[in-house]
Amino acid sequence: MYLHVGLQILLHYKDIVAILNLEDINLSPITAEFLEIAVSEKRIRGCTRQAAKSCIITDKEVYYSNISAHTLWKRCCRFVKQVGHDVKLSKKEDYCILEGASVFCSNG
Repeated sequence: MYLHVGLQILLHYKDIVAILNLEDINLSPITAEFLEIAVSEKRIRGCTRQAAKSCIITDKEVYYSNISAHTLWKRCCRFVKQVGHDVKLSKKEDYCILEGASVFCSNG
């Protein structure tokens, strides 16, 4: 199953490590540093940072998307259910982890 993350980009859901909410103006210093390194290493794909609402992290690249993290998260959960995995959401502070798949989603 593939997840459409905008701009005609499809990612296999098993390749997705994290979906981060970029609409939150209070990104943690670690997240901001990670994104700066990804930019300097030219591993950013997708839309511009100014247009980005979310960030999808894979093992190899980082994708900026103009689709909200919440919408991408709902799509990913739907896909995981379709392939027969149990969807168990672990909620801790401002993020969720999808058990049975390697997907992490920041909601805050």
